[in-house]
Amino acid sequence: MGSVTNARAVLGCALVGAACACTGGARSGGSASLGLAGCLAADASAQCAQPAPSYAHDIAPLLDRDCNGACHGADGGAWPLTEYEYVSDWASVIEEEVQQCAMPPADAGALSSADRALLVDWIACGASND
Repeated sequence: MGSVTNARAVLGCALVGAACACTGGARSGGSASLGLAGCLAADASAQCAQPAPSYAHDIAPLLDRDCNGACHGADGGAWPLTEYEYVSDWASVIEEEVQQCAMPPADAGALSSADRALLVDWIACGASND
């Protein structure tokens, strides 16, 4: 089981977070303590909030504002978060990284707990493109 956890950590670093590129170092996996100082991990038992968050109105603007800079923009990082397909294909990895406060990395700023909850809620509701 440890190799699966390590593989997910490597995948998260390489594809979602580009944390290695953003922080200038490799990220080891498996601990919520790797996240931002003061970050409160999101509830791992998230249920779909009603009304469900909207990709177009809630998620895309959040990603554009807080993620699509040097780390996840079309010109930066290992994996852009600029299109629905990019985000939805890796929703489970994004959910895990956000819940563990591993994303965004410490040197890239912080997401508010409300923004973290919004991302997790959107994924819990099926990560629809609306």
